[in-house]
Formats: sequence, C-alpha cells, structure tokens
Amino acid sequence: MKKFSLVFSFLVLTSVSFVSCTKDDVQQPAIVTGAIVKKWALTDVLSVSGSTSVSMYASMFEDCVKDDIWDFQNGGILVLSEGATKCDPGDPASTKGSWQLLENNTKIKIDDSQDTVTYKVDALTDKSMRLSINFSEYLKSLGLTLSEYLTMTGVPANAIPANAGFVFVYTAK
Repeated sequence: MKKFSLVFSFLVLTSVSFVSCTKDDVQQPAIVTGAIVKKWALTDVLSVSGSTSVSMYASMFEDCVKDDIWDFQNGGILVLSEGATKCDPGDPASTKGSWQLLENNTKIKIDDSQDTVTYKVDALTDKSMRLSINFSEYLKSLGLTLSEYLTMTGVPANAIPANAGFVFVYTAK
C-alpha cells in the first residue's frame, strides 16, 4: 500500500503551517490485545502541532483510500483490504502485514508490508481507536532524519516544528 506512505508525506508537506507553542500531555489508556482485534476503517487524520489540530482527511484522501479496511487479527496478523474502490486496478484486493503492542501496551508497531511504523495508542474503545506519531519519529522509522527529509523535499528547515505530528482515527466496522 504505497499510497498510504505517499499520502502521509503529502500530509506532512501540507500541514506545516499549523504551528503552536504548547504541548499537551495525553494520558496513556489501558490497552488489551482483544480490544484491537477487529476490522477498522480510517475515518480521520489530524495534523497536530501543540494544541492546534486540523483534519486533513476529507481533502487529502481519495475515496479509494477512504474505503480501505484494516483487519487486526489475533496473533498479530494485519490484513489491509482495498475496499470496494481500488486506486489502481492492478493493486491486489488485500495485503498482509503485522501488528504488535509494545511498551506495556501503550504503543503499537504496524508493518503494512511497505513500512514499519510505531504509533502511540492515544485512545481505544469498542468503536474507535486513535493512534498518533511525532513526525520526526515517523521519519526515523523510515531511516531518515528530519534534515534529510527537508533536503529531499525542499521544505524550509523552520517549516516543521519539533512537536509536529499526526493522529490517525479509526472506527470499528
């Protein structure tokens, strides 16, 4: 699912104007493996910097991404299904990856067969899941530093604050 990585990079470039100087401390939820095991659909992506957040989902994701299903199964198996609409007719109907809870279940590592990224679990209920990541941590998971990314993309060094990040909101299906 290369499109997810490409969309994420685009989100970063378009979100750099949302900057704030304060940082919110979010208390970690008590997470149990069974609560994650179900099918989820990505329903929002927030660009976050300090206490400022802006939804990027409606304007940045094509319908062919919005209908994808993330099936977190027992045993750490992740199945990403394309949904009814494919972005590229040549894409497989589904791909397999993996997931694993880390650090006393406060983080989740997701390997979607393209990238391996560790997210903070901000909230988890029977009906919704919120995962977040600091942008610098995301780049690190891809083997890049912030300065390398800025050089590759031509984004000015002061455009991305150190606390910039994203929150991914999933809804149970």
